[in-house]
Amino acid sequence: MKNKLFSLLFLMIIALGNVQAYNLTGISPSNHVLYFNILDSENHTLGVTYPCNGGNDNYYYNYTKPEGNLIIPATITIGQNTWTIIEITDHAFYECNITSVEIPNTVTSIGRWAFYRTHIKYLTLPESLNTLGEYVFSSSWLTSVTLPEKDLQYGNGCFSTTELTTVVIPEGVTIISSNMFHNCHFLKNVSFPSTLTRIDKDAFSYCTSLQAIHIPSSVIAIGVWELGIIHNPFRGASKLASISVDYNNPVYYSEGNCIIKRDTKTIISGCKNSVIPNDVVEIGVLAFESMMSGTLYLPASVNNIGQGAFYNCSSLTKIYSFNPNPPSLYVNNTVAPSFAHVPMTIPVYVPAGCIEAYQNAPGWNEFENIVEMEMFPIGTEWYYEIFNDNGSITYQYLECAADTTINDQPIHILVRINTLYDKEKYDVTTHEYIYEENNKVYWWNKTLGEFTTLYDFGAEVGDEWEIKVGTQTIPVHVDAAQTVTYKSQEYKMLSISDPDDIFTGDIICGIGHLTSFFPEKLMNKGYRVENIRCFWQDGELVYQNGDQDCDEIYEQHHLDVDEIDSENNFAVYPNPSHDVLYVLSDNINSEYRVTNLMGQTLMIGEITSENQMIDVSSLTKGIYFITINNESQKFVIK
Repeated sequence: MKNKLFSLLFLMIIALGNVQAYNLTGISPSNHVLYFNILDSENHTLGVTYPCNGGNDNYYYNYTKPEGNLIIPATITIGQNTWTIIEITDHAFYECNITSVEIPNTVTSIGRWAFYRTHIKYLTLPESLNTLGEYVFSSSWLTSVTLPEKDLQYGNGCFSTTELTTVVIPEGVTIISSNMFHNCHFLKNVSFPSTLTRIDKDAFSYCTSLQAIHIPSSVIAIGVWELGIIHNPFRGASKLASISVDYNNPVYYSEGNCIIKRDTKTIISGCKNSVIPNDVVEIGVLAFESMMSGTLYLPASVNNIGQGAFYNCSSLTKIYSFNPNPPSLYVNNTVAPSFAHVPMTIPVYVPAGCIEAYQNAPGWNEFENIVEMEMFPIGTEWYYEIFNDNGSITYQYLECAADTTINDQPIHILVRINTLYDKEKYDVTTHEYIYEENNKVYWWNKTLGEFTTLYDFGAEVGDEWEIKVGTQTIPVHVDAAQTVTYKSQEYKMLSISDPDDIFTGDIICGIGHLTSFFPEKLMNKGYRVENIRCFWQDGELVYQNGDQDCDEIYEQHHLDVDEIDSENNFAVYPNPSHDVLYVLSDNINSEYRVTNLMGQTLMIGEITSENQMIDVSSLTKGIYFITINNESQKFVIK
């Protein structure tokens, strides 16, 4: 008990004027002079305070501040009375050179800025604590903190700009306050409890070492701001590689490494490996600040991009916006428009015929290089089914696989495969050559050695064009034109006919003929092509006709059985996978990297002899690659 007692130096200090700086002072067990205010004379409670004599701040800055290891006692005895210390008041140890502190289990409140810019490295907060003030440990040297396992009120910015590396938010905590871990550049890992319900704005902003975030199902408010604006709490976390939401969360879900609000289809937060899903309507305030690099793909469904959504994404090199109507940008009356500090010289690719609309749209008109995007870039794939006269079924598969030049004209090489897959009789592969210009697709006639018009996507009702196949000519007439909508994307569709009923049918602009990409009846006698089934770009399903499983079809064309052999030193299973991927590797204790078809890194981790399992439940359906020691294997998520 004697260790908890104070040697009383002074009793009551008479206040000067109407300002009472402190009531008494004493020596702590760590031999530091401490100052106290009486909080409740009847219940004998005290608060540790700072010695601002008579309201003179100069005195505060000139007094001898405590240094080294500080012990705050639970009680002191004055005469016949024992006083309990229940509070550390505002600014109590502001900028003191304290290297450690012991806070007794009697303290219920620590005030604002109380340990601001101290040298404390390791901290355990008492279970008695109910309130932690604003910026209480901000800018300190704190590297480790143990929080009470209970719900308490955390002040804004209470651990901001510290040197924390790992944070475990204990069970019981319900709210992570605004700026709570703002600017913690060393923070790599954080885990959330099942009791958490709210993460306020800027809670983890500019945590530039943060690697992964998983939001539990209990969280129903992310990025709360007093003005009613949703504000990304992870903005500026430039190394954040994985971000996900528990499947059972009723308010949010994750897809493509994005946190998305269910009811509005708004992205609240993304990361450097995000792929914006095709049904997202809005990109929220500061959703990708300082995160995105390389190529940005904006699906046609996106119609609004919020304030600072891509602020400071200075490493973006290309933007593809697939909406024919320019998404509304937050531009006016703000210091952070949607693309602030993005190079205005990078190319912005927009749908055919939409350049003028983007050049006249606020915000978009600041970009200097708005160009019409290619209709069929490398990575575009088609799948058709063909019913033969003898009853067999052939599939026709095409892939825009590479670029070349013919007569100095940049050309796409289409790999075209016809395979009788039900009887495995033959597999015919040819290479076709196309290019796009002025809303037209030109096809190389190998017999004539010239290009002929295959599609005129700019045609209207009554227009005609000719297709040359071999030495024959097909005159094509446009009978009707209309707009169709698929997955929130609007497409122009032309109904065409020809006298011999060779290429008669419907063409969807930007996709191709719904019956056959080429005039099949002239090229291969005996085929009767029924329908396009699937159309992909960069591994993403863009268009599907019918109920056939396009994912399964994609796997058939892209998936090989992985086995460890002389050339491959590891294998993965099950493949396809749903949530867990196992690695069989000759090289244990090796780093792995998971990327998507666009080369974006989605996951990084380590394979060890103790753990060769990878949780891939956060990945959406599609094709991925895992790389270990510069060797890669393909795997599929179903």
